[in-house]
Amino acid sequence: MCNTLFCRSGLTCSVNTGFAPKRSFRALQALLTTLGDRRFVGVLREDDDAWVYLLGDANGTPTHLVAWRPVAGDDTTTRTITVPFNDLPGTAWTLAGLSATGEPATPPVAVNGQWTIQVSAAPLVVQIVPFNAVTPTPTLNPLTPTPTPSNTPTA
Repeated sequence: MCNTLFCRSGLTCSVNTGFAPKRSFRALQALLTTLGDRRFVGVLREDDDAWVYLLGDANGTPTHLVAWRPVAGDDTTTRTITVPFNDLPGTAWTLAGLSATGEPATPPVAVNGQWTIQVSAAPLVVQIVPFNAVTPTPTLNPLTPTPTPSNTPTA
């Protein structure tokens, strides 16, 4: 039997509790479930208030933003931060270790290329919706004449 500090990973409790999964285990499980195939793309912010990273696909296209406060896990304080980002926030969830898939969360607010994000010790994962996917460039059907004053019907 192991009786030292290094008998377990910190993801499970001790042998005395049957190595029951801790919240950290479920948070890691949620991370792998939600972002397991994503790759590190870049840093948007790293300071005393927040760490904000971009994760993306194999081509390096950002697909998710992950943000949290670099504090102890039992710290319950939050901060409101802003980060410059032109795409739009989609579905959001936190990885607080309460479930294996994360917990639904309120997405950040995006205004004029700035995201306002509420961050805590629990990582917030936000799906990125490319700006051009939401507001496609309008195209005219070449078979339909463009309305002009001379060919526009009147009521």
